[in-house]
Amino acid sequence: MRAFLRHVLIPLIAITAIALVIWFAGPLISFAGWMPLEHPYWRIALILLLYLWWIIKKTRAWMIGRRYNEELAQQVIEAEPETDRSAEEVQLLRERLQEALEVLKQAKLGGKGESKRLYQIPWYLIIGPPGAGKTTALVNSGLKFPLAERFGVESLKGVGGTRHCDWWFTNEAVLIDTAGRYTTQDSDRQRDAGAWKGFLSLLKRYRKRQPINGALVAISVSDLLTGSESERRQHAQAVRSRLQELQTELGVRFPVYVMFTKCDLLAGFNEFFDDLGRNEREQVWGFTLDLEQSRQGNPVERIGEELERLSQRLGGQVVDKLQHERAESRRRAIYTFPQQFSALEPLLKEFLTEAFSPTRYEQDLMLRGCYFTSATQEGTPIDRVMGALSRSFGVSATGEQAAAGRGQSYFLTRLLQEVIFPEAALAGVDARGERRRKLLQWGSVAASVLILVTAVALWSISFMHNRGLVERMDVASDEMRLDLHAIDGQPANLSEMIILLDQMRELPHGYGERDQRPPRRAGFGLYQGEKMGQEARRAYVRMLHNLLLPQLIYRAEDRLRHSADAPEFLYETLKVYLMMERPRRYDAEAVDLWYQLDLDRFPPAGLTLDEREALALHVQALAENMEVPVPYELDEYLIADTRTVLRAVPLARRILQRLEIEAEYSRNVRAFRVSEHAGPQAELVFQRASGRSLDDGISGLYTYAGYHNILRPELRSIVTELLGETWVLADDARSRLDDAREVSRLIDEVRELYFREFVRQWENLLGDLEIVSFGTTNDAVRVLRAASGTQSPIRWLLGAIADETQLTRTDEEGGLGQAMRDAGGRAAQRRLSRMLPREGREVVRQAGQGGSDPEAVVEDRFRALVRLAGDGDLASDWPIDQPLGTLRRLAITFEDSARGVAAGLGTTADLTRSLREDALSLPDPVSEWLGSFSVRIVQLTAADTRSQVQRQWASQVLPGCRELTGQRYPFRAGSTQDLSLQEFGRLFGHGGLIDKFFDENLRTYADTSSSPWRWRPPRPGAPTLSGESIRQFENAHRIREAFFPEGGQRPVVQLDLRPVEMDQSINRLTWRIGEQSVEYFHGPVRFTTVRWPDPSGASSVRLQFDPPAASGRSAASADGPWALFRFLEQFRRQPGATPESMIVEFEMAGRTARYEVRAHALVNPLTEDLVQRFQCPSAL
Repeated sequence: MRAFLRHVLIPLIAITAIALVIWFAGPLISFAGWMPLEHPYWRIALILLLYLWWIIKKTRAWMIGRRYNEELAQQVIEAEPETDRSAEEVQLLRERLQEALEVLKQAKLGGKGESKRLYQIPWYLIIGPPGAGKTTALVNSGLKFPLAERFGVESLKGVGGTRHCDWWFTNEAVLIDTAGRYTTQDSDRQRDAGAWKGFLSLLKRYRKRQPINGALVAISVSDLLTGSESERRQHAQAVRSRLQELQTELGVRFPVYVMFTKCDLLAGFNEFFDDLGRNEREQVWGFTLDLEQSRQGNPVERIGEELERLSQRLGGQVVDKLQHERAESRRRAIYTFPQQFSALEPLLKEFLTEAFSPTRYEQDLMLRGCYFTSATQEGTPIDRVMGALSRSFGVSATGEQAAAGRGQSYFLTRLLQEVIFPEAALAGVDARGERRRKLLQWGSVAASVLILVTAVALWSISFMHNRGLVERMDVASDEMRLDLHAIDGQPANLSEMIILLDQMRELPHGYGERDQRPPRRAGFGLYQGEKMGQEARRAYVRMLHNLLLPQLIYRAEDRLRHSADAPEFLYETLKVYLMMERPRRYDAEAVDLWYQLDLDRFPPAGLTLDEREALALHVQALAENMEVPVPYELDEYLIADTRTVLRAVPLARRILQRLEIEAEYSRNVRAFRVSEHAGPQAELVFQRASGRSLDDGISGLYTYAGYHNILRPELRSIVTELLGETWVLADDARSRLDDAREVSRLIDEVRELYFREFVRQWENLLGDLEIVSFGTTNDAVRVLRAASGTQSPIRWLLGAIADETQLTRTDEEGGLGQAMRDAGGRAAQRRLSRMLPREGREVVRQAGQGGSDPEAVVEDRFRALVRLAGDGDLASDWPIDQPLGTLRRLAITFEDSARGVAAGLGTTADLTRSLREDALSLPDPVSEWLGSFSVRIVQLTAADTRSQVQRQWASQVLPGCRELTGQRYPFRAGSTQDLSLQEFGRLFGHGGLIDKFFDENLRTYADTSSSPWRWRPPRPGAPTLSGESIRQFENAHRIREAFFPEGGQRPVVQLDLRPVEMDQSINRLTWRIGEQSVEYFHGPVRFTTVRWPDPSGASSVRLQFDPPAASGRSAASADGPWALFRFLEQFRRQPGATPESMIVEFEMAGRTARYEVRAHALVNPLTEDLVQRFQCPSAL
């Protein structure tokens, strides 16, 4: 019944539930408006397909099970027959087994009307050594065999293949009785082992998931009692090996039941249990271990305890049984039977321990229990107790009488039916196969649950989304009504109008989402967006007509009034304006394009870029949905005035303007921009003299592509279009398309005007290009390298000029230009033919046969520039490469000269002059570009040289100069701090800081031939220096001449001293300069030479009058390295007769002496301001 529920009833209920969902929810399912299950016929068909699928699935499963049964049965039947004595018998058994299997296929296995397949009932394997009584136990087990009614129980024996095993088919299970030699494998080990492994493979093949449900190990008590210890151990090891092989080969773990048979051979068994009735004989004698211990523990640990309990229960029954027995021999047997069983316990424990003890090298066996049985009572019982006593006391044992063979079974029936068979589910399954099966099962369940949950979730999401959609629509509608009410239906400005239109356009699923597919999460039959979207779109279009259309008309009228300077735009505006009242002339695309162009040319004030883009979308929507004629009256006077203006503009000029507009919006033509065609370094080299960006270029119409993709293909069509639009300029005008000469003349006129404009556009662009300014050496080097490198913008630009101005050239791909011209002409004729009435088509065809191409006007103008690009191959040498090479060398030498200051100026000047000469031989504007390089390099060289010299002065000389001359004597009169003579010499001496810097950096630019010094007139590359700096360098030179006449950096001053006048009151004047002494006694006048500083190193000066005065001072002195100069500063000095001499008047206490002091140097070092007027120049 449980199988029926699981396999039939529950799936049937589930499918019926799904069918109900399909029937009731099917009409709600839709895909983009398509409802596949709306009609009942389709729902019925889907439900029938669902039931059919389930029936096919169950039928397929039944057929697969049946095939497995047949294949298994066939394997059993077609087992290999023996080749000698049993051939005829095996053939007969095979035929009988085939007949038995046919009966089993139709039998009710399991009772209560529940039909089970042979593959589905549990299978048990019985193993044990030969003679263990396995088959006898089965025959007398009390089980029911379906074939017994037809063939008898005995006929089942040996129905397996080649005597290898017996197959016992019962209502509860299939029992496989294996040959004893399979267990012991002692007759022919190789043959027995091979047959055993083959048998296991057969089980594994046809019962993959669970080959067996358990194993019964049959061990005869007589083998334990009579066998030697080694034989018992061999039996135990054989059983252990077979069980391990079963687990390994079959891949499953199963319960093992040990059944000790032939217990009737234990002395006293028959007498002890003779009083049992049938029901008592069917009970179980033995013990079943705890399930958890069988699976995970060591079941052998409980064996001794369980056997002891069995022995105790036997002993507890002895008294009762003796009371009911009168025969002495039987009473003796009953009395000793518990002792007989106790004597058997060590052998049982030894065997079970050997067979089932767990090891770490083998998988544990699931021992469920040990049971004691007797199928028939045959043979002579073994009295182990009396045998032991007789051996101990040396007396002969009394022999036991053989049993009469009554054929009663003890302790078998309920063992199989109530202990072993109910535990069929304990057997494991093939782990890998089970994982795969469970994965499939759970996958199917998960998929079903997922589908159901997904469906519910999707419907829930769809419901929530649609409810949210309705709520958002309500909120948006309320906001729109409030906004319109606040402004009384009329926005105050264009921004407010755009906001209102945006809100209306962006209503949920409104006009802004008209091309979008409904969101998937809102579908599944519940989508409401389409219904609301239609009304939202209609409301949006109404608002466009109410708010935007008046603005559009007003803007068109405003352009008609103020666009007289743009005839073609004025023409297009008038045409759009007139379309609004002419349904036959209306062109939504033309209206939209005009407005986009108008927004680009005249962006509304106060609108952001986003607002302009939004406004363009609203205009496009209005153009697509405009109701023509519009409900507004057009201004006829404005129309007339505009027509008057347009008639004054030559038609050829308007056509050319139309072509420029076509090129501006064409995908095949791009405007020529220097930033794109002069290479990646264009902005490093070029700039616009007008200040415009390099991105501002020439209309794409005036390029090679514009000529061949726009002018040639479109000229004729635009001419014919304008000639056919006479209704724009006059209501009653007649079309001039039927005049072929007029078409041809107008085309020639436009072409001539086009080429003049082509030349003008390019001349203006190239004339506006100039080389970028550079203010530093690094900038100059970067520009020079960029201009002369492999990616030279000059080279790239010349190549682009050659490509764009050679209009008659053909492309390398086999005359592409001519093909384009041919295709363009044919396309124009086809387009015109579709637009004209039949009588005008021939005129157009004839007009297309004439005309010439005056492209030479453009090519001749730019031929000189084209020649500089050579063959146009960037990888080959071009004529322009020679001056660019000079420019490249100039970049290198200029950078070197900048590092070496004056060292490289000569080379730079030579290359600059060479570049200027090259520029004179080149056409404009290349000549101007290269010439500007030479001029700017000369200017920068001078400025850079000055800057570099200034940096050297500021870093190498100026800090030390200021430190030495700042607050020290003799540069600061009256200062108490003296400048040491060594520091003075290091600053002003020969090769000192100032002298060395001037010689290395500035002497080249200075004229020192006369005083005052001056800078030489500037030459290319020479710096411009200040007059103040040259004066200070001259002062430093005078100091050097005065203090360093002997060279070197040690100051030396030689002075000649001569008395000129001395008061009579002074008898003697003594003047000591260091260790040098000068005296005068009113005697002959002569010069005395002294040196400063004193050769002895003394640093004091003293002058004394003798005799001393009665009052006041009579002596003066000074100390320090500058003592001489400090001393002289105390007295009045006057210029002498020569520049190198001076008169010093010594006056003390009213007495006076005058001396002439004459220097040996050309410059008198004692000049009062010689040193003090020097100042370190901060800038050169």
